[in-house]
Amino acid sequence: MKKKNTIKKLLSVILSAATVFSLLTLPAHAIIPGEDAYQEESHIIHYDCITGEAERVDLPDTAIYQNITTHSFLSEQELQHAEENAGLQAIIGEDERVKIYNPNVGQYSGIVLIIKIIDTDDDGIEDDFTVGTGFMVSENVMVTALHCLSMYQGNYAIMETRIYHGIAVAHADYSEGNTLEMLDSLPDNFNRLASIDYDERYFSSAISNTERSTYDWCVTTLQNSHNGYYFNCAVATSSLIGQTLNITGYPQINHFLDSYETFYMYQGAGQVESGGFSPTSFPILADALHGQSGSPVHNANYAYGIFVKDYDHTTDLVDPGDRSYNFCRGFTSEVIYTINQVIEANQ
Repeated sequence: MKKKNTIKKLLSVILSAATVFSLLTLPAHAIIPGEDAYQEESHIIHYDCITGEAERVDLPDTAIYQNITTHSFLSEQELQHAEENAGLQAIIGEDERVKIYNPNVGQYSGIVLIIKIIDTDDDGIEDDFTVGTGFMVSENVMVTALHCLSMYQGNYAIMETRIYHGIAVAHADYSEGNTLEMLDSLPDNFNRLASIDYDERYFSSAISNTERSTYDWCVTTLQNSHNGYYFNCAVATSSLIGQTLNITGYPQINHFLDSYETFYMYQGAGQVESGGFSPTSFPILADALHGQSGSPVHNANYAYGIFVKDYDHTTDLVDPGDRSYNFCRGFTSEVIYTINQVIEANQ
């Protein structure tokens, strides 16, 4: 596979590693901290993936913010038999997620697979890929975790970013060393990014990784329309504590874990915990794994946030009793406003 675009390495003055977006890097001026970069009205950046241009997005007074998005759902008739037709199957063992064999029904049809093809050794040749998840909020607007579209750590150049809809396939042969061959099991048609609206504070070298998750969200426009479910989104409040929500998305393929060496969607359900709850970051006791980052945290009516951080379940550093304890970036009115603005700009 040949390199499709030259990736410029930027941000070295503020980060120890390059941060790269698909096709084009973010302009350095868009994410260098200082001056008015952290003022409430100017920290959102609109980045055009086609032209490489970036501009600040002015945020209005919070008094006019909405608490929900009010855009298209599938009809009740279309949703009526969704669960029956999804082919749900529980995973055997400690993992309490279910595997979704038919992702083209109900809310599942609004969840997409993100593939970033990367060059891990800087030789200009594609040699690996990572998996992420996104979800649709209108026919061409996708919400995900910002780290699913960028790399904060590592000097890996992103050669290409692909967005797939309705994926549920097993790859025929997995062995170490043939990583890219797995992509042959995916269809030839996929979507691409057109623009990204994000919070530039995510890239600040002055904050901790824990704080960084507060800014780990973005609203993207895709180049082509999506035919499926569109999630309605609502602000996360303390009323969620004790409620059961779902985390639904695509885990990263890993040859050490045979149970999910496939391009399948998984869903875990669990209660929102009170300890450490805030509207921008809340813990949830739902099974989820790396790669499901960017997944909607949702019930039957709304998505309340984005799954952004899982515990490393493979190390001894985590109490096995906490194996399902994961964190979500809750939607605030500012994020809801940004989603609505991007949707309206694309209507």
